[in-house]
Amino acid sequence: MTSGSVPTADSNEQGLALLTQTLESLQLQRSAFGGGSAASLLARSRLLAAVQPTVYTIRTGGTSRTFACYWVGLLDPSRAKTAVLCSASVEVTAAEQMAWGQHARPAASLDEDAATLVLQAWRALLRDFF
Repeated sequence: MTSGSVPTADSNEQGLALLTQTLESLQLQRSAFGGGSAASLLARSRLLAAVQPTVYTIRTGGTSRTFACYWVGLLDPSRAKTAVLCSASVEVTAAEQMAWGQHARPAASLDEDAATLVLQAWRALLRDFF
């Protein structure tokens, strides 16, 4: 993991835990900056949001296959309402894995399929949130 990058979870449980930690951290920051820092975007935000990539490997028929998905979370502190959704999974090819490199960003963080997955998850989550 490089500095400033998002840690990638290796399981759905770890992805959900990291997403929850991120939302809790954002809520604490918002509370800390809320009173006297009206200019802060975080302090003025009505919704807090986080995305956590999860990459996992499944072994089938003697072959390992790697998949990526995203946990998406929304928190409305004023209503104390939280919603979490996991996007559909997409398979990551061996060529894509080779391109990551040892210190590269998480697998599905830059490609079009990943962007589509996150967008679909956001839309579904927002639709159910309000």
